[in-house]
Amino acid sequence: MKQKKIQSIGRSFRLAAIATLLGAMSSLMIHSAWAGPKGKILVRPLGGTSIKVDGDISDWPLNKFTTIAQQPLFPEGQNSASTTAQGDHIVFDRTRIGRFNGTTEEAWQAGPTDFGSTIYFAYDSGFLYMLAVCIDDKLRDDRDTSMCSDGTTPAGSSGFFNDGFEFFIDAKGDSTDCASDVAFPSFDTQSPNTDDFQLTVALNASFLPQNAAAGELGAHQSIERGGNADFVGAEKGCSGTFRDVLTVFNKLGARDIAARKYADLRAAGARNPQILANPGTTYPGYSIEMRIPFGHFEGFTPDHNMGFELFWRDVDAIAADPEGKDAGAGGGDISWATWAQSTDVPCSDPKTALFHTANWGELVFAKDNPLTLPHSGGGPKGKIAPLKITTPIVVDANLSDWPLASFTKLARQPLFPESQNSASTTAEGDHIVFERDRVGLFNGTTTKAFQDGTSDFGSSVYFAYDSKFLYLLAVQIDDVYRDERDTTTYGSTGFFNDGFEFFIDARGDSTDCASGLLFPNFDSETPNLDDFQLTVALNSTFKPAGSAADVYGARQTIERAGNPYFVGVAPAEKGGPGGLYRDALDAGNAADGGKDIAAKVYKDLRAAGAKSPEIIANPGTTYTGYVVEMRIPFGKFDGFTPDHSMGFELFWRDVDTDEDVGKGGGNISWATWAQSTDVPCGNDMLALFHTKNWGSLVFGSGGGVELKVNWQASGSTITLTWTDPAAVLEKANKLNGTFAPVSGAASGYQVNTSVGTEAYYRLKK
Repeated sequence: MKQKKIQSIGRSFRLAAIATLLGAMSSLMIHSAWAGPKGKILVRPLGGTSIKVDGDISDWPLNKFTTIAQQPLFPEGQNSASTTAQGDHIVFDRTRIGRFNGTTEEAWQAGPTDFGSTIYFAYDSGFLYMLAVCIDDKLRDDRDTSMCSDGTTPAGSSGFFNDGFEFFIDAKGDSTDCASDVAFPSFDTQSPNTDDFQLTVALNASFLPQNAAAGELGAHQSIERGGNADFVGAEKGCSGTFRDVLTVFNKLGARDIAARKYADLRAAGARNPQILANPGTTYPGYSIEMRIPFGHFEGFTPDHNMGFELFWRDVDAIAADPEGKDAGAGGGDISWATWAQSTDVPCSDPKTALFHTANWGELVFAKDNPLTLPHSGGGPKGKIAPLKITTPIVVDANLSDWPLASFTKLARQPLFPESQNSASTTAEGDHIVFERDRVGLFNGTTTKAFQDGTSDFGSSVYFAYDSKFLYLLAVQIDDVYRDERDTTTYGSTGFFNDGFEFFIDARGDSTDCASGLLFPNFDSETPNLDDFQLTVALNSTFKPAGSAADVYGARQTIERAGNPYFVGVAPAEKGGPGGLYRDALDAGNAADGGKDIAAKVYKDLRAAGAKSPEIIANPGTTYTGYVVEMRIPFGKFDGFTPDHSMGFELFWRDVDTDEDVGKGGGNISWATWAQSTDVPCGNDMLALFHTKNWGSLVFGSGGGVELKVNWQASGSTITLTWTDPAAVLEKANKLNGTFAPVSGAASGYQVNTSVGTEAYYRLKK
């Protein structure tokens, strides 16, 4: 069967080659050597969807989930070496589950609303998301009263007493053995089980948020057991690396779990098969929404398949209740059922054992077929096309190795405030320039700023890249250099000195306020997890030892980021070791002996080779100033690779004297390229922190605007979309065949894949 293929070729276009026999889900899967004998769950990319973990199911595109990973009738799945279960979500079905822990066939028969469950899976670059929509007419969230040793903090260590579910992850997808050979019921702390773990997910009244919304329930996810002892910690639920990582994100307002009860799941948008099949019945129940961050636990990244198994817990009446426990309930007065039909826990019989990893299924992370079309990314406020270079640039603040003559087009904003008030601008080029009548002023800066003489302030910023780095060169006209006001060890307040700052939306998928949760921090949620702000500054603390008088110290420092680990989590300090960004810079410098930033002062920028428009336009004037040169490595940070466009915005800082005319806060004059005049998102059109006001960095084979085609499959139809109205869709019957324009094709062009012939499409301009 043919597969969809996407690749980049040539100078100015991206090719989307689509084989028209697409349709079988197996063609999109990446198979590991062994995992998944008991079924495959296709975890699809979110695409343009943003999931807020609040228990509300409305932001999940449930109609886009098409196939249930359905096991055979019990016990066929249990007795077979593998099953054909394959889909993008799973459903509780009494005839296709395994019962264990003493649960009998009498369970789940108290009426149509006794119990049901559909669990959906999705992912993005930062998280695995799960949504459980559970039919249940009696919610139990009251039976876990466990506390941490401090006596005041709920532990959630016995959440299994409440309603919910539990699942197992073999993060590396390499286990085929019993996970608990050594000291059952603990998981083995030796290979291949060190990355295996079990999570308990439960309704839990002890974790009801303060000021909870109407209908909101408490919920908790807790490590039940794991092959890595540090993962669980010394005190289950209260310590351990898993809980520590979740806590970091939760403190920034990005919750790891939430739950909500519904009197009518159908009215809320639930699409459980049981609900759809019985339109005359009202189903009460609850939802649990959760996420687990990638990249912080051994093997837990979405670039490979993972082992997976899940079981449900339903608790209704218990033995202590007047009516006695629920019919059919097993141990703990709970009804227990497994998706992959295990009926026992220990591995005495490998074919029935829940703890035998060969009985688990598999999470398969799809690379294509997102739930919704991805956002086209930044760029409404201008496009900057970095120059592609073949000779690496030495970061030393000398202009001689920059091919400045090759930078031919200025990404120039309209006169202020036209850009600020418009949805987009025509600014497009390979470098940007500070122009007083085309910038936005903020932080109290007035129109009197930047007017104190010929060399008061000016700036040209150039962008280039190769396979390893994005390079920036800032040529700054300035007659007063302030590099002494940041006295911190790691440059954490470099914004007090001369320089500039810029924002990157590395994946180019943000169109919202980057700081909606906990201003001024960036949101640790999709789509802002990959967004970050860099402060670039002259800084005397970092003047190289033994350097000449004209060599200045300089520092690039993460100011804020959606990923808290990018900046550094305590005890790490902002700008210092322990943050992913600084560690990557330091490692790169050590590897090739280079520098990530350098600065130098020039008494005559023209003589140094500067080609700033202001300098060229006034040949009789001598301009003093400084140069800052820097690099950022590709491939070290989420989404930061030059194979797609990135959101981008920049603002300048000029510091002269404390009495400087027109200065703003901190005795600094502040100005933005894309004309934002405020920072928080109270007014979207003015806000520096609203990503729709950013421009974009557009990477191509030597400059120019990237042509990118997105696709979305629905049944036998694939829809091609693109954003450049000047791009032409072309078609060929062979990958190396002759491409010809598709007559009348516009974005939203549909391809019928049921014809059975092969066709390839590309955009060209």
